Amino acid sequence: MIRVALFFLASLRSLFHALGAEFNQVRAIVGTRLLLDRRRAGDVNLLNQTGNTGSAVMAYIFYTLMGGMVGFLISVVPSSVVAYAMYHSFLMFFITLILITDYSSVILDTSDNTIILPRPVSSKTLLAARVTHIIIYIGQYAFCLCIVPLVVSFVAHGWRAGVINIFASLLSIFLAFAATGGLYLLLIRFFQEERLKSIINLFQILTTIFLLASYQLLPRMLQMADIKNVVDYLPWWALPIPPLWMAGSVTVFVDQPFTALAGTCMLLAIITPFLLIWLSTKYLAPLFASRLADLGTSTVKTAPAETPATWWDKIASHVTQPGAERAAFQVVIRYFSRDRKLKLRIYPSIGYFLVLAVLFLVRTKDNSQTWSNFFDQLPQTHGYFMLLYLVIFVVMGAAFEIYFSDEFKAAWIYYATPVEYPGKVLMGTLKAVFMQFFLPFYMLVSVLVLVIWGYPAVPAILVALLMNLFVFLLSLFATEKSLPLSLQPTLRNQNGNFVRGIIAFMLIGSLGFGHFSLAGFGHWQWMLIPILLAANFLFSGWYAKTRWVRIRQ
Repeated sequence: MIRVALFFLASLRSLFHALGAEFNQVRAIVGTRLLLDRRRAGDVNLLNQTGNTGSAVMAYIFYTLMGGMVGFLISVVPSSVVAYAMYHSFLMFFITLILITDYSSVILDTSDNTIILPRPVSSKTLLAARVTHIIIYIGQYAFCLCIVPLVVSFVAHGWRAGVINIFASLLSIFLAFAATGGLYLLLIRFFQEERLKSIINLFQILTTIFLLASYQLLPRMLQMADIKNVVDYLPWWALPIPPLWMAGSVTVFVDQPFTALAGTCMLLAIITPFLLIWLSTKYLAPLFASRLADLGTSTVKTAPAETPATWWDKIASHVTQPGAERAAFQVVIRYFSRDRKLKLRIYPSIGYFLVLAVLFLVRTKDNSQTWSNFFDQLPQTHGYFMLLYLVIFVVMGAAFEIYFSDEFKAAWIYYATPVEYPGKVLMGTLKAVFMQFFLPFYMLVSVLVLVIWGYPAVPAILVALLMNLFVFLLSLFATEKSLPLSLQPTLRNQNGNFVRGIIAFMLIGSLGFGHFSLAGFGHWQWMLIPILLAANFLFSGWYAKTRWVRIRQ
C-alpha cells in the first residue's frame, strides 16, 4: 500500500513543484505518516474505533453497502437527473462527513511539530504533505463508496455515461475536499486553539446528528415522494447546487440534450474544485505552519486565588451528601462540559432521541388524515407515554460513556483516598448524569405533554419520572460496576453495554406497558407514586453501599 502510494506520488512531482512544495520533503513526510497509520490503525476512522484489521474491513464493507444502495437508486429512478443528483449528493455528503470527523485529527495534529518545524520545511510543503496524506487516506473509502454506483452506471446507461461519471465522481470528491479543507484553513487563520477545537467539535456533533436523522427520515421521504413525477430535465436552479453540476455533466450522455445550462454546469464542475484548491494554497497555506505551531503551544493561565462557585456547585450542595459523593458529582459535571470526545459520543445520541421522539409522535397519523385533523385528535390519544419513556435512553448513553477516558491512569486517586464505600462515588456520578442529561430533557418533554394533553397527563408525568429513575438504578445495580473515568477506551466493546441496553429496554418496555394499562383505571396511577418512591429510596441506598469487591479494576 505504502509503495503504491509513493509510486503514485512520484508521477505528480511536477504538480507539487507548481504548488510551491518541495517534493522530496512531501514524499518523506507522507511515507512516514502512512507507516504510522499502519502501526496505529483506527485512530481517526469514524467506524474503526478498536484499532484492528477486522474493524477496517467492516468499515470497507459498510461504505460499499452504502454505495450499493445509491447504485440501486441509479438503476430504478426513472429520471437520470434525479438519480445522478442523489448519487453525487450522497458522495459529497459522505466525503464531507469523513473529512469533518477525521480531518482535524490529521491535518491539525501537532505531535510532529518538534521534528518538522525546526527543519527548513515551508508552510506550503507542510500543507501539501498533510493534504496528500489525507487524500490517500480518504481515497480508500471513496473507492468503496463509488465502485457499485459506477458499475451500475456502465451497465444501465452505457460506457460513455460510465466514463464521464468516473470523472464527475472524482470532481465531487475534490470539491468536497477543497470546500471542507478551505473552511478548516479559514478557521485556523481567525480562531485560537480552544475556540477552533470547540467549533470543530460542534461541526462533528451536528454532522453526526444529521447522519443519524437522515437514516430515519430519508426512507420515509422516499416512501412519501411521487417517484414517477420527479423532475426529468435539468432545472434552471441547478447552478447554485454542486451535485446538479455533476448530474448535468453525466446526463448529457444519457438522455439529456446539450444546452447552455448543461455546458455551464460542466464548466462549474471542472473549474470550482481546482479554483478552491488554488485559493487555499495561495492565500491560506502560507500561514499554515505558523498557526499550526501556535496550536501546539499550550497557554497557561494563572488560576484565581479562589474559584467562584458555579450553579452546579450550589445544586450539588442540595442533592448530594458531603464527601466522596459531592466530589464525584462535581468532577463528572466538569468532565461533561470540558471533554470534547465525550461530547462527541453523547450529544449525537441526544439529537437522535429528538428525531425519534418526533417520529414516534407522528407515526400514528393515518394516511387518510390531514395534518390539522391529526393534531386536533392528538389530545384524545395516549401518545405521550412513549415520549415520557424514551428519555431514559438519553441518560443511559451518558451513564455508560462516563466510565471511559483517555486519562484513565489518573483513576489511581480513587484507591489512594480513604473512601470506605466506593458506592458514594457511584451515587455522585449517577446524580450528575441524571441532573445534567435526564431532567432537562424530561422537563422539556413534560412541558410539551402538558401543552398538548393538559392536566390529565400530570399523574403519568410523575409516575414515568419515578419509573425511569427506578429502571436506571436497577440496570446499574444489576450489572458490573466501574468508577467514572477509570476505564481505557479500548475496553468499550467489552464492558457489557449490550447486556445493559437489553435489560433497560426490557424493563422500560414492561413497566411502561404496565403503567399504560393502569392509566385506563382513572386515578389509580397515584398509588404507584409512594411505591416507586420507596423502591428508589431502597435501591439507591443499596447502590451507595457498594463495596470495593464489586468494583471493576
